[in-house]
Amino acid sequence: MERRDLFKSALGAIGGFFVLPSLLKSKNVLQKKSKNILQKNDNGLSYEFLSNLKIVRESVRRQLECKSLLRRMLMVENIPEGSVALYKSSVALYKRKSDIAYIWVGNNKRKDGYFDRGQGNEQMVVVPTFEIPSSENSKKHEYAINNEKELENNIKRNEYINKLSDLYIEEEESILFKMLNCVIESNQQHIGNIGYNNFDLCVKNAYHMIEQWNIKVSQIIIHPETINKIDYFKNKNYVDIINIEAQNDLSKMESSLWGHLWTSDITLSKNCPKNTMYLMSGPNQVGVMPIRYDVIIISSQINNKIYLYDYEEIGAAIINNHTVAKIDFN
Repeated sequence: MERRDLFKSALGAIGGFFVLPSLLKSKNVLQKKSKNILQKNDNGLSYEFLSNLKIVRESVRRQLECKSLLRRMLMVENIPEGSVALYKSSVALYKRKSDIAYIWVGNNKRKDGYFDRGQGNEQMVVVPTFEIPSSENSKKHEYAINNEKELENNIKRNEYINKLSDLYIEEEESILFKMLNCVIESNQQHIGNIGYNNFDLCVKNAYHMIEQWNIKVSQIIIHPETINKIDYFKNKNYVDIINIEAQNDLSKMESSLWGHLWTSDITLSKNCPKNTMYLMSGPNQVGVMPIRYDVIIISSQINNKIYLYDYEEIGAAIINNHTVAKIDFN
């Protein structure tokens, strides 16, 4: 090796001796800073806690997608912030004023909100969004925990998820049935005051009320206690029962698909009014549910306690009034 190469190697060794500790020190400082950044957010809550909160939110969203009848019976669309939910009205199809969309408008100043018979012109309708919970139910959506560890406990976290899911399902389905009843008053597709023994003829007439508009009936919604009183549904020759386990104890059933009748799925809902049965078409024909914010959970720490509050901003409208019929039993 030449003398010049030896000189270069010596300089490199000396430089490494001084530079390496400096680099290691800088790396340790950066790691320490990163650790501090990842540990806490501006509210003093750890990012691990916020990660658990995200799990809660996503779990509630999935349960609502599967269980909430408002989301299953209407066409769901996520809309960006600041945009207007604008849809075609059935008036353009049938040229009848009674076909104007029925829209549920949430209003914190009124207990039950109100209905608006369409906004815009005869071809298009604007569906305004509103927040859930409503003012009278806001306290139910406030949740306090003593420390961050509570959401790390699977049992506690699942309790919170199920509580939130049940609250949103109850409120969303309440809106659906109020909206359906309002539409029935307008379209007069209603069979009332019949006995349970006359079900066969009445359900055929209810099907005809919808099918006369060249619309297919694809959904039946009924309360578990009501379906248990109708002998027609106990006959396997008429009804295709797919939930065999629940057949003997329908009163304990929650909202779920139970079976099939002709072209329709039979869905049981504990939030459905008793002694009533609703017939509907598919979501793409019945109405719309624009979602601007889908289950948002806000957290804050006050006096060593963590407070959680949740809400969603949605809209709901039945665009085609001919897609719904109703049977009332004595």
